[in-house]
Amino acid sequence: MPFVPKNLTLAQYNITAADDDDDDDDAFANLDDFLNSLFDPWPGPFAYNAAGLFRANLVAEIKAKETNNQAVSPLCWLINANTVTLLLDVLEGYWMGRDIRTNPRPRTLAKDEAFIHCIRDYINTNDLRMRVPSFQCETRRDDEPSTYEWTADTVSSFKNNDGTWNSATVRRFLELLLAGAHFVAVHSATDVGNNLNIPSFFKEFSNLGTKYTGHSHYTDGIALTGVNYPTLELVEEEGNTLDEFTDGEQAVLLPVVLSDTTTGVKDHNSFFQMEGWRPGKNMFGLGKYEYRHKVLAAGYRHGADFATHQKTLWNISTYGASLFSEKRGAPVFLAPSGWMDKETHLYTGFKGANAGHKWFKGALVTGLP
Repeated sequence: MPFVPKNLTLAQYNITAADDDDDDDDAFANLDDFLNSLFDPWPGPFAYNAAGLFRANLVAEIKAKETNNQAVSPLCWLINANTVTLLLDVLEGYWMGRDIRTNPRPRTLAKDEAFIHCIRDYINTNDLRMRVPSFQCETRRDDEPSTYEWTADTVSSFKNNDGTWNSATVRRFLELLLAGAHFVAVHSATDVGNNLNIPSFFKEFSNLGTKYTGHSHYTDGIALTGVNYPTLELVEEEGNTLDEFTDGEQAVLLPVVLSDTTTGVKDHNSFFQMEGWRPGKNMFGLGKYEYRHKVLAAGYRHGADFATHQKTLWNISTYGASLFSEKRGAPVFLAPSGWMDKETHLYTGFKGANAGHKWFKGALVTGLP
């Protein structure tokens, strides 16, 4: 049965848990319910085959975008176009400091607004540009990640000539964020030179109020130095609400943004990306044989996303997926114009396909500059 992308209206977005009426006929009475609808319910396929569970229908949707010698459309959504537009309008409103929609206006979610202000101010203070790579499918595979060929990069300025924000670039950035793109903020002195003195984005991000978490980026094992934002708690007891928010009032549009440095030394760059769901309870401890698959080490929602990533090498977010993964040499770069002029995908943290990075899947990409 084909997957039907989910829809969220502004009226539903504006309903709080306190306002929720159990007799409401809306498909999603509040934002928390909508977020839960984007994930397979517990126990779902885990009840009989943990190794076979992937996020919704994303593997099939991603594979449908891959045709040999054709450009790969880089984003895949679990939400429909109207909902993408709504989320972009809300987030752009935070960025611009004014409502994009009025009458009614979207409610303000303080944690989302704080992150958008953090990245906006960092880009503004350090005069950063955005570079987005393009790829075509070289060899399509059904049951494992396909091989891509890099074809071009597109550099965009966040500002117009008069110094105002360029709405098209801001919305493209926010769209990539919502789909799970891996962003690298280039600020290492090795990359940009000693004269710019750009601060670490990871340090700026950490000041938001974050929680340490393990992750698999820029390591052949598990790194324990990353942080998630915002700090939200999940239900840990096995049952129908496993891995959901413990408090529906905490629901946000950006439920988990991960950030860390690209190296463990002082001269580093930073990365960040929106993930699908924050790691939940390690399910190995539940004592059931069918739960002993490695994808369940960080909860069933996060585990399903990780299994989907391994099958496609796309990054998985709450709302969809993106091909922009550093493991295929395909991050989106935020950097000053001087570094953009170098036209390279090498940076402190990634020294190229032949540098011996065990986390980099060099066999799955060709032509990187």
